[in-house]
Amino acid sequence: MAQRAIRILVAEDYSADAELLKECLTGGGYEVHMAATGAEALEVAFCQGADIILLEVALPGGLSGFDVCRKLKEDERTKDIPVLLITALDSDEDKERGIQDGADDFLNKPINIFEVLTRVKSLLRVRHLSTDLQRALDHLRDLRPTPREEGKPGEWRPGDDDADDWGMPGVRATILPRPRPPMEKHASPSEAPSPDSSPESPCDLPNGPPPEST
Repeated sequence: MAQRAIRILVAEDYSADAELLKECLTGGGYEVHMAATGAEALEVAFCQGADIILLEVALPGGLSGFDVCRKLKEDERTKDIPVLLITALDSDEDKERGIQDGADDFLNKPINIFEVLTRVKSLLRVRHLSTDLQRALDHLRDLRPTPREEGKPGEWRPGDDDADDWGMPGVRATILPRPRPPMEKHASPSEAPSPDSSPESPCDLPNGPPPEST
C-alpha cells in the first residue's frame, strides 16, 4: 500500500509569502493545505488533520498565530502536531509568548526556502521519534506480567518477594531465582568429640548409668 504523503497546513494571509511557501513545500513532496485566517486554520486542523502546521503570527480575523497555537495545543486532536510560527517579530518577548503558547519552533521573515525545508524536516523527525517511542512504551506496557491466580503451588502471589519494588508486579518472582535456604552448619573436625573420650558422668551415657550388681 502506498504511503500517505505528509500533510502540511500553512496559515499565511500575505499572498506572496503564501505562494512561496506552497511552492516550496509542494516541490519538497509534501501535501499542502492553505488557510488565510486563524479560524480557517483551526477548522482545517480539526477536520482534516495535519502532520505539521506553519502559522503566521499576524493573522487577520481576530485570532493571531499565538491564539491559534494555544488552541491547537489545548485540544486532544491536535496537541501533538508540531507548530512552526512564522513572524517578522524578533523580540525575546514574542518568542517567549510563542513558547508559552506551545510553539515548537520559529521561522523569521523574510522567508528562506532552504531554512523552511530544514526546519520542517527537523520537526517531522522529532515527531516520528516521539511516535516510535510511544509505540514502544505501549508495547512494553502490553507485555507487563500480571499476577497469576493466587493459591497455586510454585506460582507467584501478590506480596511475594516484594515484587512491587520493581514497579512491575511479578517480575522478581517470575524472572529471578528464589534465594536458596541457608546451608546447615557442620562441625569442623577440631570441634568433633574424640572417640576415646569418656563421658564426664554416667548419666551422659546413651542408656543411662549401668545397673548395680547384686
